[in-house]
Amino acid sequence: MNFDYGDVAFRHIEEIEKNPNKYIYVYNCGYINIHNNSNVFSEGAAPGYLLIYLHKGSLKVLIDNNYVQVSAGHVLIFRPKQIRDIVYESCNENERFFVYFQGVGVENYLKQLSLNDQIVYNTGELSFLIKTFKEIIQDFKIHNFDCDAYRTTMLLSILTTVSTRISNINNPKENYSNNIKNILRLMEQTYYCNYPLEYYAKESAQSIPSFIRNFKNETGVSPKKYLNSLKIEKAKMFLSTTNLSVTTIALNLGMDDPFYFCNFFKKNTGKSPSEYRNKSTNANHV
Repeated sequence: MNFDYGDVAFRHIEEIEKNPNKYIYVYNCGYINIHNNSNVFSEGAAPGYLLIYLHKGSLKVLIDNNYVQVSAGHVLIFRPKQIRDIVYESCNENERFFVYFQGVGVENYLKQLSLNDQIVYNTGELSFLIKTFKEIIQDFKIHNFDCDAYRTTMLLSILTTVSTRISNINNPKENYSNNIKNILRLMEQTYYCNYPLEYYAKESAQSIPSFIRNFKNETGVSPKKYLNSLKIEKAKMFLSTTNLSVTTIALNLGMDDPFYFCNFFKKNTGKSPSEYRNKSTNANHV
């Protein structure tokens, strides 16, 4: 058997600092390649959450006393104390990316993303996730446990991307053209980059006027309004499920000025970020 542990933040998980009182945080991340023969991976009842993205190959995972076949392009999410019994079938190259995380706010966040009712999720190819995993690993190497705001944001990005992708797969907008579907997917991955409309028009191989017209004809809203709606939904998610500061949330949305973000949020929701967070917190404790 040949293992390539690739780029892993920490080799020995039992040596990693853990603080379950934090709201949400990452405590390891990396990837592993397996070649030749099968390998059984079992953690038993581990204390934290584990997300695995199977990039290449296949595996079998034990669910309700039966092994279920899983192919590349699937995400697995295990909960604390949930047995993790996986057989990696590596007659061909088997490559997986993983992230360990925990915190008092995780379960609520997964529930809001509809990622709390099963283990295996079909996402298809997600190269965006691979880039994000690598950024988390790099952040660990730079900051260790001194500053975890960035990798927490990257974890939330992974989870929201998975949720969005399975939602699109399970509820396809049949009336949308492939061109618009691709642009919507691209916007969901780049909403915080503040790309001009020229960027999306170019990606859709249209002139700007044609792009705006066709986008609105199919979706019912302008590209700018759609991008703003994405930012509002992400802001709501951050405010209701994390304890990130308003300044950090603003930066995650591509806004350098927190005052601008507060005005933007209130204009679109009728509430300030603090009012929205307080209401969400109270509702979650009812």
